[in-house]
Amino acid sequence: MEWYWILIIVIISLYVILAATLFCFPPWRKENPIIIDLDENKVLLGSHRAGSKERFESTIPAFRNSLGQAMNFIELDVHTTKDGKIVVFHDPTAYRMTGLDRTIEELNYDEIPPIMDRVKFPFGDGFYEKQEGIDEPRVPLLREIFELFPGVPMNIDLKRGSPEQAQEVYNMILEFKREDITYIGDTFEKENKIVNKIIKGTRVRSFASVQYTIRTVLLYFLGILQFFPFKYHSFWWPYIPPPVKWMKHENKKLSC
Repeated sequence: MEWYWILIIVIISLYVILAATLFCFPPWRKENPIIIDLDENKVLLGSHRAGSKERFESTIPAFRNSLGQAMNFIELDVHTTKDGKIVVFHDPTAYRMTGLDRTIEELNYDEIPPIMDRVKFPFGDGFYEKQEGIDEPRVPLLREIFELFPGVPMNIDLKRGSPEQAQEVYNMILEFKREDITYIGDTFEKENKIVNKIIKGTRVRSFASVQYTIRTVLLYFLGILQFFPFKYHSFWWPYIPPPVKWMKHENKKLSC
């Protein structure tokens, strides 16, 4: 047998042994990564912005509606107003929801207008129209959400906020004793590094950025994921329904 074949066999054997060892006994496994006790075969369900097609997104009635439909956790986004209030709001500007073309950080909390009666969906075409007696057009504070929904697991996207915003959200998590049921993070890796510094050594959990998630998927398909430690406790990955099912749901025609 040629020497290079022997070298190749040795390298492959070492890779298989090391990869199997790290897979079975990962030295960097995160402790307590799951925030809800899971029964066998149970799937966790979360409501993105509390459901933009059923209520005004990210409002108190929307969160109540989601939890009333057996959602296990809430996903929400936060921004900081000019007067330092942490508000639950997705877009950087108030325009789509309120009609005012100003950023949230330019406005004091009491300057944020009520949500319009007709709001464009954040995804796809169409509008959500206010349901009288059901919807509340007020943008809520994060503090209110913590007060109204104690014990409900939440995933909080910091939306490229400042380090001060990340620190304030973290302080609020501690104040409400939500360390074991709250994930915080950002979709951008630069901001997520700041989050990880703030929560280091605590029980608060963080979710991975888009960049880190893509990196992790690539490492997995390259077969070397087990050689790299995880920085985060969870990943967000878009679920894209099958085209036929999606087009049926959207009342679109599919030509074959």
